Order: sequence, then structure tokens, then C-alpha cells
Amino acid sequence: MSRRSQSREWTVAYLLAGVLIAGCASPRPAPVPVGVVGLASLAASPVDSLTPTLTWPAMTAPAGTARVTYELRVWRLEGGYPAELVYMRAGLPEPRHTLSTPLRPGTEYAWASRTRLEVEGHVRLTDWRAPQGTRFGVLPNPLYSRFTTPGG
Repeated sequence: MSRRSQSREWTVAYLLAGVLIAGCASPRPAPVPVGVVGLASLAASPVDSLTPTLTWPAMTAPAGTARVTYELRVWRLEGGYPAELVYMRAGLPEPRHTLSTPLRPGTEYAWASRTRLEVEGHVRLTDWRAPQGTRFGVLPNPLYSRFTTPGG
């Protein structure tokens, strides 16, 4: 056996021993669950209509912007989590919108908006936001602004 093949065998044996030893080592401690901020504590604000008017901050258009519009999404919640997308609008000219379809009475909803900009011939979209300015990368997100419709 040549010195080179012997060296290769030792390298393989060393790697296998390392894998076996690592496999026998005590397992890593389980990660501590951080949990989502107590969703039950995220109270929904009552609204006085089944077709509420939702308002969010206006976007200041950067130079070169030809058009600014807004998009809106509303989800029905179950157990504090988004269960169904129930309302969606795009091309809204103002940072407010009165829903045109009545929602269910006595039901909790979450909503978010984003801005659509046409800048130098290109469309740009902001992240989805709650009215307080919180940004969300994932839709739907259980931390959206919430409201409860009257009745029920």
C-alpha cells in the first residue's frame, strides 16, 4: 500500500470517527419557544358600521413619481388569526377607503394597506403596513390592525 492511499484511508477513518462521535454527543438543547406577542392581548377596535372607513398615512411621493395609488386588504379572523381574505381593492386614489361590501356583524377583522408608485415608468410597491406604520413582509400577518364590526 502506498503512502498516499494509506493517508487517504486515515483521512476517511478520521472523518467517519468524527461523524460517529458527533452523532453520539448529547443533543443540542431544544430552542426556547419565544411565541408570538400574546395575540389575545391585541384588542380589536370596535367600528360603528358593517362598511367601515379605513384610513392610513399618505405616502409622500419621491421626485419623478407619475402616480401614487393604494391597495387595501381585509381578512376575517378566527381565534385571533387571519382565516379568509374577504375584501381587496387596488388603485385607490386616497389613503382611506369605505368598504363597499358589508362585513359580517360581530366579527373580528384585520387589515393592511400598501402604496403603489409609478416612478419613471416603473411600478414600485411598498411593504404592507398597518396604520401605525408597522411593516409586514408576510401576508396575512396576525399582528395587523384589527377591528370588530357591530352586532352579532
